Amino acid sequence: MSELSLETTGAGPDLVLLHGWGLSRRVWRAAPGLLDWLGARHRVTLVDLPGHGAGAGRLWPLDDVLTDLAEALPARAHWLGWSLGGMLGLAFAARWPARVRSLRLVAAVPRFAAAPDWPQGMAVGALTAMGERLAADRDGELRRFLALQFLDDPLPAAERRALQRGVRDAAPAAAALADGLRLLRTLDLRPAYAGLACPAAVLLGGRDRLVDPALAGALRTLNPAVPVRVLTGAGHAPFLTRPAEFRDWLRETGHD
Repeated sequence: MSELSLETTGAGPDLVLLHGWGLSRRVWRAAPGLLDWLGARHRVTLVDLPGHGAGAGRLWPLDDVLTDLAEALPARAHWLGWSLGGMLGLAFAARWPARVRSLRLVAAVPRFAAAPDWPQGMAVGALTAMGERLAADRDGELRRFLALQFLDDPLPAAERRALQRGVRDAAPAAAALADGLRLLRTLDLRPAYAGLACPAAVLLGGRDRLVDPALAGALRTLNPAVPVRVLTGAGHAPFLTRPAEFRDWLRETGHD
């Protein structure tokens, strides 16, 4: 039985939204006008991943999470994933390519952690330190993580308060957060990205502190068919800080 919690809005072709680490489906509601805009074009399914928001269970192992997604979500849909949610969408597209009409990755790359042949990824030591701080002070580490996303691309006050309320009222379980860090540290989906069978596009933030925009070149080399855009001045959550430009990107890449 699926551990996911879902919410559906709008009408039209199916669109699945997957949130990132440390948050919940509420993050999409914090984006000004985004769900109304998407819902006028799509039947949108917002997902709380296991252990996040109203979702029960754990975010590990990956096979179980993908099975939950397969059981709970529409048979064929467009997918839009942010950060860790984008990685999960990519893994799903590799496992069940016929079920993914298109894939949009926002501040998401096929490998999050650095490797000798992927030096722009986040240092594994930094991810380990996050895990240690998380074990000692979950709420403090979530606040720190949230603040890091908006250091160079500030979030307007109203959206910041909405996001903070969402984190406070629907803080993920500590075990699920640790699971998510494990996924970020260990997943290497570069073969899946190189072999994508569906239309796809990537949006990176030019001032993202978590996903280095310098990875754009590596992504273009890995799969030249996937357009990669770097949004100048944007941080890790451009759908929150640059809503008009984000919608323009969705139009340009085929969601509209």
